[in-house]
Amino acid sequence: VSADRAMIGRALLNICRHAAQLEPEARTLEIESRNITLSPRFVEPYGRNPGDYVLVRVTNRAAVLDEKDADQVLEPFHSTDKGLGMASAFGIVKKHNGVMTVSSDGEKGSVFSVYLPVINS
Repeated sequence: VSADRAMIGRALLNICRHAAQLEPEARTLEIESRNITLSPRFVEPYGRNPGDYVLVRVTNRAAVLDEKDADQVLEPFHSTDKGLGMASAFGIVKKHNGVMTVSSDGEKGSVFSVYLPVINS
């Protein structure tokens, strides 16, 4: 990917902090990265191009956001009793032509996913 290391680092740090704040006693975050191909159907709502991306996923299996917070956590000025909103991380990812999503359920916990486009040379 072509990215500003400091900005992407700040975004990932904010994501990790937020994920950790959801359930501070859990003390375990899972962080994974892999190459992935995104379909036109997936990227259409975000106004991005389909194709190859790098996925960075941060998971806190011990924490679950309620449905309202999961839907609003990327909005500016949103905060919950379990941490600050993620608007700055979302903005950084968007500036890099990426996509950021948040999902949460009882089985998987809270999952923060960042998709950054691969630069094909």
